[in-house]
Amino acid sequence: MKEFDLRRVFLIAFTLAVSGVFLWMVRGFFVPVALAAVFATLAYPMYARFDRWFEGRPAAASLATIAIVFVLVLGPVASFFGIVANQAVKVTQAVTPWVQEKLAKKGDLAAMVRGYPVVSRLEPHLVAHQEQIVSKLGSAVSGVGNFFLANIKSITAGTVSFFFEFAIMLYAMFFFLMDGPAMLKRLLYYMPLRHHEERRLLDGFRSMARATVKGTFVIGVIQGGLGGLALAAAGVPSSLFWATLMAICSVIPNIGSALIWAPAVAWLAFSGRLLAAALVFLWCAVVVGGSDNLLRPILVGKDTKMHELMILLSTLGGLTFFGFAGLLFGPLLAALFLSVWDIYGAAFKDDLPKVGSLS
Repeated sequence: MKEFDLRRVFLIAFTLAVSGVFLWMVRGFFVPVALAAVFATLAYPMYARFDRWFEGRPAAASLATIAIVFVLVLGPVASFFGIVANQAVKVTQAVTPWVQEKLAKKGDLAAMVRGYPVVSRLEPHLVAHQEQIVSKLGSAVSGVGNFFLANIKSITAGTVSFFFEFAIMLYAMFFFLMDGPAMLKRLLYYMPLRHHEERRLLDGFRSMARATVKGTFVIGVIQGGLGGLALAAAGVPSSLFWATLMAICSVIPNIGSALIWAPAVAWLAFSGRLLAAALVFLWCAVVVGGSDNLLRPILVGKDTKMHELMILLSTLGGLTFFGFAGLLFGPLLAALFLSVWDIYGAAFKDDLPKVGSLS
């Protein structure tokens, strides 16, 4: 091997090793820094406007942008999750007494379906398996509550680590707003890609990121809010907690938020509140369910749309891997994944074989 080649191989290996050790060392700060990068990207147009107003004083423009984002977004979101965490605690604590009460009444489930001809045929099975049904239902509700507590408690508990990471996020956002373009240019310099490939990567990622955030996150918040209003008006306990679940479930194609409001309608019906059940069903089926078809074309517009299956898998995978922050990171990583493969296909289109009709 030539001396020049040996030097390059050693330099690449040494660079990767040092970079790996450094990234492993700072791995605990990945979430706040990544959140800072995302918020800085979304808030950059506001920063550019402030920068013009302050006549080229980037530090003042960055501070003003962070103040606006904190007041309008970060502060309300933290308060919201605090309320959701409290309701999650109530839901989890209420499960055990509810299960014990239902198990004490052996014919309770059967009595609830007796007045409904269609489901009354299930009465013998409900009598025989009431204990298992109630226990499984209680475990499911308790599991959902515990999942939220595990992922939200660190955000809202007021711990030292939360405030420390929050300070790191704001500090990183301050520099990302001022030096973000220069940092990005430096990063692209180290990537052995042609200029048009770099532009394609950035444009594709930005387009997919906007479509993902607007088409998934915003619509999810709207659907969860509309559904939560209906549940609150009907007197469903901890409606804000269930509204948050509806916002998360809205990423599931065709079913979405119905995974939450449909059981709520059944609970209202079995409780004898037939009018409330009917009104909640109509509101959620027409308004909540129809809001996706109405809002998605308006919000997404010309941005690249991501397949529903990819949105579902990336959101659920993000929740599993990153916790609650995965609601944002999962789809963004999926957008980057699709952009990279799009560039790969364009760069090697002359070398890749043609695929004929498969039908």
